[in-house]
Amino acid sequence: NACPFPVWPAWLPNSGHPQLGKGGSKLDSWQLFDVYASTGWSGKFWGRPNCQFDTVLGTGCCETGDCSNAIGCNSTYSPPATTVEFELHRDFIDEYSVSLVEGYNLAVKVSSSNPVCLSGGCSCDLNSRCPSELLVWNSRGTPVACNSPCLAFGADEFCCEDEFLGG
Repeated sequence: NACPFPVWPAWLPNSGHPQLGKGGSKLDSWQLFDVYASTGWSGKFWGRPNCQFDTVLGTGCCETGDCSNAIGCNSTYSPPATTVEFELHRDFIDEYSVSLVEGYNLAVKVSSSNPVCLSGGCSCDLNSRCPSELLVWNSRGTPVACNSPCLAFGADEFCCEDEFLGG
């Protein structure tokens, strides 16, 4: 966590894949942690800032990316959230991508231990550049996330649905 504040990462496997550990954790500033997945696993990770949890009960909430008021995510979460998707292939050519399809809430960077692989991510604060009609505000009147146009408007042309699906 390179943020100057705690981030609560959460993750969900894609359908047919097992959950890794508890599905969520807390990372203080500059803290690291490892999550181990088997070959063939795929799923997504995202960060949740501004969370308040009872660490004994494991319940609470986050301003963005919340997982039904739980530290660990088991089924759904509430966008907007910057997501990182991983596919760990059997041929050892793994894939990852940083996505803003479900909105933006935190800068994210993915780096590989293999020097041949390029880093990927969005390292700037997009909330400061978010169009006003896409901004998400907290109860204190502070912008905390940027919706994707699909999340904000739900229109087919922004969600790549029906005649806008492409092909």
